[in-house]
Amino acid sequence: MARRIESSAVTYPLDFVVAGDSGAWPDPTADGIFSQLVDQIAELDPPATFFANLGDFAGPGTIDRHKRYLELVEPLPIPNVCVIGNHDLDDESGPDSFAQVHGPTNFDFAYGHTRFVAINAAPGVPGLIEDPTLGTPEGIEGPREEDLEFLDGALTLAKEPNRVVLMHMPPYANAHLAPHGEWGFQRR
Repeated sequence: MARRIESSAVTYPLDFVVAGDSGAWPDPTADGIFSQLVDQIAELDPPATFFANLGDFAGPGTIDRHKRYLELVEPLPIPNVCVIGNHDLDDESGPDSFAQVHGPTNFDFAYGHTRFVAINAAPGVPGLIEDPTLGTPEGIEGPREEDLEFLDGALTLAKEPNRVVLMHMPPYANAHLAPHGEWGFQRR
């Protein structure tokens, strides 16, 4: 999808759609709501440049759930960029399933004057639903060292003046992420 975006003709204004947390677990009601969102995105005129899903869209992260996600976004006439979320890792096969269906969890691409960098910022351990760092005095772990190294390298090499980082979990915002003030990574 990133190559598809980079090879498209650049037009302005740059519009892209962002969503996330649409399918942490198999749920027909959630699939129905997400399908309506996809229909609305497909009807945008002019069309958006791409759709970025910021994770928790194929929980628990099995191949079957990723295939179901691809069925749900099939009506999109625009590229669909996927960022891994923590519930896409609930199954031990999560990282491999994501890579097999969507590609690497860290990637970047350019569109005109903007560099987009997607990194794995999903907390937790593959195969564990509960993040072992949740509730610890140090706080929730953020992106791993290799993810931060990728981010640093991509931003350092970027020639574009505008940069957008796409990731699942945001940095901690001093309890401002209502209704879940504890959310957001505090380490790294």
